[in-house]
Amino acid sequence: MIAKKRVKPLKIRVNEAILRRVPPRHPQIQKVTTDLAKWKAGLRGEEEADYYLSLLPEKEFSIFQDVRLQHQGSKFQIDHILLSPHFVLPLSVKNYAGEVIFNPGFNQITRILNNQEEGFEDPIVQAKRHQYLLGRWMKEMRLPPIPIDFLVTFGKSTTILKNPAHSREVYDKVCLAGSLIFKINKVKNLYPKEILNSKEVNKWTKAILKHHMPEAPSYTAYHIPHTDFIPGVQCPACQKYRMFRIRGCWKCPACGAVSKDAHLQAIQDYFLLINPTLTNRQLQDFLHLHNSGIISKILASTSLPHTGFRKDRIYYPKSTDT
Repeated sequence: MIAKKRVKPLKIRVNEAILRRVPPRHPQIQKVTTDLAKWKAGLRGEEEADYYLSLLPEKEFSIFQDVRLQHQGSKFQIDHILLSPHFVLPLSVKNYAGEVIFNPGFNQITRILNNQEEGFEDPIVQAKRHQYLLGRWMKEMRLPPIPIDFLVTFGKSTTILKNPAHSREVYDKVCLAGSLIFKINKVKNLYPKEILNSKEVNKWTKAILKHHMPEAPSYTAYHIPHTDFIPGVQCPACQKYRMFRIRGCWKCPACGAVSKDAHLQAIQDYFLLINPTLTNRQLQDFLHLHNSGIISKILASTSLPHTGFRKDRIYYPKSTDT
């Protein structure tokens, strides 16, 4: 059972918004584009793992996708948490192309791609850190104790995994996503005893959902000043800006396309790139529509959370991480 579904990661949404809102020759475009491609590849790896996890018997595990918790001020993100009455299994997903060579002696892996070598932290070390932090968080939350294990999986089926040191731990804890359910079954055999009853499993579930901490935009991404972002409503057809409002719709002067809700993307971009709060006046400026009455109607139609009354009303983004 999927207890918490993944949403598109914030860093991907931010970078997509940046690419929509900066001029074509902006100096940060290359860096933003490269990072976006890397993060999208990582997301594809996690989605690949989602598929194989869906093959598990539905009633055996509660599956939490993309969980971000905090212990004593330190935040840690886990790609998947599998919860059963027998054990808890944090799962780390990697998505490296090429060859991945494990070197346990240095707690490092080497990735070889296009004859280029690059070093990364051993994902087993990272997974052990998550195992430790999740255990400490369990005690901090006063949750019923239960064994916590871990696995590392690589989402790209073409990745070549090498273990020249013949580390038993690498063989036991690392796999390609296609072998994931078989690796999980081996972990199940280590914990035959049922530790948690249904009430205690529910307590764990509620705690994870309650204490999951969605990320918030930093508003200093790539040190791009807000004045570099193009304001206005983008045409969904031709991608040009400066759509204008007419008879309850947005019309594009470039291609003639008409949209009733093109402003929704602009409002999302504002929250991702400019500010975590929004007022009527700020939206007037951003949409190039200086009519407080029309803007009030637009904001009312979005059902955004808000505080204050009339002119003092402040709007906030809807949670996209539930």
